[in-house]
Amino acid sequence: MVTPCGEAVHAVIGANAGQLEICGRFWDVPMDLVSVVIPAYNSEKWIKATLNSVLAQSHHELEIIVVDDGSVDRTAALAEQALDGFPGGWKVLQQANRGVSAARNSGWRAARGSWIQFLDSDDLLAPDKIKLQMAVAQKSPQEIAVVYSNWQRVAEKEGQLLPVEELRTPQVDGKPPASLLITKNVIQPGAYGVRREWLETVQGFDERMHIYEDDDMLVRIATAGGGFRFVPSSGPVLFYRMFPDQPRWGDESARYRLKDVAKPWLGMVLRTASNGRIESCGLATEDREDLIANCTMFLRNLYRHDRATFHEYLALVRRFVPGYIPKKPVYLWLMAKCLGYERAEAVAEFIRPIKQLLRKT
Repeated sequence: MVTPCGEAVHAVIGANAGQLEICGRFWDVPMDLVSVVIPAYNSEKWIKATLNSVLAQSHHELEIIVVDDGSVDRTAALAEQALDGFPGGWKVLQQANRGVSAARNSGWRAARGSWIQFLDSDDLLAPDKIKLQMAVAQKSPQEIAVVYSNWQRVAEKEGQLLPVEELRTPQVDGKPPASLLITKNVIQPGAYGVRREWLETVQGFDERMHIYEDDDMLVRIATAGGGFRFVPSSGPVLFYRMFPDQPRWGDESARYRLKDVAKPWLGMVLRTASNGRIESCGLATEDREDLIANCTMFLRNLYRHDRATFHEYLALVRRFVPGYIPKKPVYLWLMAKCLGYERAEAVAEFIRPIKQLLRKT
């Protein structure tokens, strides 16, 4: 379909998995165009604030694409209202509910920019985010696939978004793919921009995944040879919204069950190891220890909440890290050296309520 520049359109076109309904405005494509792709599902509470953070960007050559992934609320209508006065190109795509990976894929495939900015529908960008990163991206060689910066988790309190943890400063430049899976190096989608050609190389997000799909995509880019470049910023370029009333993972009240988080993460880690062992990941000593510490974090939580998965997980970790025992906390390391890791966890479980009681006195 070809339309005159700047003409508003509403159409339904065929898509790989059904129909896409499009409302928007099309126009000539500037050389420095960045396409902002926002997957949204039942996001009427946040979509306007999220879009306002995009409309406030100091980089003006933007295309904005909202992908409404089968919402049953007013997400699409509110997005269209927010974008109606935007002078650039914009689209609101509506599709049957297929998950965030499919929504992101629909968005970037409909985009025309050479760089793609993903943004979740409840998160916010700092005003200079895109300008700051594009100043570096446009001078970078083709092998630089991702530019990224600091970001921060926030939560709403009394009508304000306030930090809930320290500023995140991931550092993965020149490091092997496994470094992207270390907690301190996690890069949320809104904190980076990705070159479209590299999305095409790895065919975007894996639509079979429902968690860690963003980390998986970055790992596949790095494995394919795509480079990462950190762009310094004075503060967070992304404000990643948290919901303290609903933990991300844990028991039945959480968004995800613990084992449904722990097992996919370890699966990604194991895929970065060419011989199935940690030494083949190519990590520096500090990063290797941090990755093992992440394994320990999942193991300790699994022991308390899902004993069957704990034993399965421990067997995988021991193949990945031969002779594994946790190094921290020190008392657990000492007990594991003397009693073995499983017995050490049993003792720790016994004394945990005593420690909690002592803290209260």
